[in-house]
Amino acid sequence: MFKDKLFQLLIYQLVTKGLLLASLVILRTIAGSILWVAGKPAITSSDIPFLMRTWQGWLLLTIALTGLFIYTIFEINVMILLSRNVLYSQNKKINTIVYEAFMAAKKLLRPKGILVILYISFLVPVCGASFGISLTYSFVVPDFVLSVITGTNLRAIIYYTLLIFLAILGLYRIFTFHYMILKGQSVNEALVSSVNLIKNHKKSIAWRYFGFLLRTGLVLVAIFTIFGLIPYVILETINPPQQIYRFFLLAIVLTTTLADGIYGLLFLSFQFMRLTQIFDGYECPELVVSVDKKKSSIKVILISIVVVALICVASGIGSLAFDGFFPTETSTKIIAHRGGGNMSTENTLESIKTAIDKKIYASEIDVQRTSDGHYIVHHDTNFYRLYGHRGRPEDMSLDEVKKLTMKTDDGHIVHPSTLEEMLDIAKGKIRLYIELKGRTADRKMVEDTYMMIKSKGMLGQCAFISLDYDIINYMESHHPDAETIYLCYYSFGDIGRLNADGIGLEAEAATDSNIRKIHKYGKRVDVWTCNMHNIIVQFLLSNVDGIITDEVETAKYIKESLKDSSDLNRVMNWLRPES
Repeated sequence: MFKDKLFQLLIYQLVTKGLLLASLVILRTIAGSILWVAGKPAITSSDIPFLMRTWQGWLLLTIALTGLFIYTIFEINVMILLSRNVLYSQNKKINTIVYEAFMAAKKLLRPKGILVILYISFLVPVCGASFGISLTYSFVVPDFVLSVITGTNLRAIIYYTLLIFLAILGLYRIFTFHYMILKGQSVNEALVSSVNLIKNHKKSIAWRYFGFLLRTGLVLVAIFTIFGLIPYVILETINPPQQIYRFFLLAIVLTTTLADGIYGLLFLSFQFMRLTQIFDGYECPELVVSVDKKKSSIKVILISIVVVALICVASGIGSLAFDGFFPTETSTKIIAHRGGGNMSTENTLESIKTAIDKKIYASEIDVQRTSDGHYIVHHDTNFYRLYGHRGRPEDMSLDEVKKLTMKTDDGHIVHPSTLEEMLDIAKGKIRLYIELKGRTADRKMVEDTYMMIKSKGMLGQCAFISLDYDIINYMESHHPDAETIYLCYYSFGDIGRLNADGIGLEAEAATDSNIRKIHKYGKRVDVWTCNMHNIIVQFLLSNVDGIITDEVETAKYIKESLKDSSDLNRVMNWLRPES
């Protein structure tokens, strides 16, 4: 498992990551300058027209593609060349390897090459594979989009069939970059050569590669067993005084996490080395892997001593201020999605009543306008999913909408609700997040809903939210006494400077960096839509102000159960809330 190459690989990884980071800082600075010229504090999900219709937008898209291009060079081209360099002791300097990687990347500056970059950047992560570039490892289809895609059995089957097809497509082309870089082939030639290699040696390649993955997994299990499980069992058996217990608990967790992190950093190197070794076995059989017989140097020993000392210091500080570092309470509020989340029927009067009865902080509802100018509460573009009618809100009168019925699981009948009815029930009892939704979400909706809520004396109890930044900007500019929250699912730039009282971030966009940027301006941060158990835990334990969720009761249970968490759970929730 290349154990004799570990230190060399780690040094290479650190150097190349540093060079990559420096390149991205330069690109980010240039992009920031373009935003400044355009007079925009940030680019978000509402700015697609700006990106497609202005020269600044095209420049930003070019910079983004350049970033992916550079990532591809460092994390694939460089890694393949490093693999050759380490496997066969070619003794090339790092600057030579980087130069060769950039020269080989010229082949990607063609339409098919760009498609390859986009595939490994976005489609590979969606398929659940780690073979791609780390910039987009966490890229997933947003939960609110996935819920629509998989809303019916047919769409779900089509979606997952497509993912399987894309995964197989990628596996057959896994040696494309090896042929481009090591054999000098064009993108077209490399794609064909990779497919032919897999077809001709399918079984032996699968045996060798998946055997490597199995061994890698076993090493990871060994790391957790040796550094984590066994010491923890011993600690629990001894059961020392609390202060000592917490010190050793933190030492165990930090050591295991560090070992896991280093191994994770090296895994990509191991994977490329194995793939390169497999590739060379068929295409360059004359190459023989060299064995490094050098013993561990004094540098490795000194580094190990320093690392152990730092872990001890961190564990000592952490044990002394344990309750401060690992709190058992959270101030993050729970907001019921579409009325009462899964506790009740969607966007109905009874959903608001349920949220009130359960003492939920706030309820999020969706507002659309009927053909005769009334405002009803409904999420979808038509009424088919809930009410079995394919009519659209903007094409139907209020009387027609009110005739629609939905039979619930327990047999009772509910009707669509008006915004005014919702306000009357909620007044003085629960906050409302009112999303201005659909084709009728315009300035007229802003004015009408603002006046309705103001006339009822509920401005302090309601927040206006929307995915359309222009609407939020208009509301904030013309009615500063109304609370506004802009919803977005990606962003770049100083998002906290957007003209809104708060930002609602889609879960994947709710990074620590974005949260800090928004809080820096004293603005609220809510995260939507948090339905998975691990996502709920992650954001309840973060410093966001609220989470919007369908799983309201689960979120309440998790929030309450945090108070009774064991020391280990408290540490792990803080360290890895997403796990």
